Amino acid sequence: YLRDATLDGTSVLVGGVGKVKTHPAARGRGFAAAAVRRAGEFFEAHGAAFGLLVCRAELVAYYERLGWREFAGRLIVRQRGEATDFTLNGAMALAVRADAPAAGTIDLCGPPW
Repeated sequence: YLRDATLDGTSVLVGGVGKVKTHPAARGRGFAAAAVRRAGEFFEAHGAAFGLLVCRAELVAYYERLGWREFAGRLIVRQRGEATDFTLNGAMALAVRADAPAAGTIDLCGPPW
């Protein structure tokens, strides 16, 4: 996904990764890693400042090995037109054309992906 968002009130183009799943029988073959790396290339080609994904706590180390870092700030999404904090899972960011933010406030200016 590509999304106009804000980081600490400043407009920014964010690349989003969502719905990455690998069938249990196909795990360990590098498919998800290849897809996530390709997403980073796509974000770069389309001018995204950084990538963003949300994941369960047990997947943080996996994404860190792929170059992502935990985002400990506030992630805001829109649900039924109302701004709300996204707290279901943790967020991670990937440096693309700018440093990956570790803190602050990211407003996706729309629903989660």
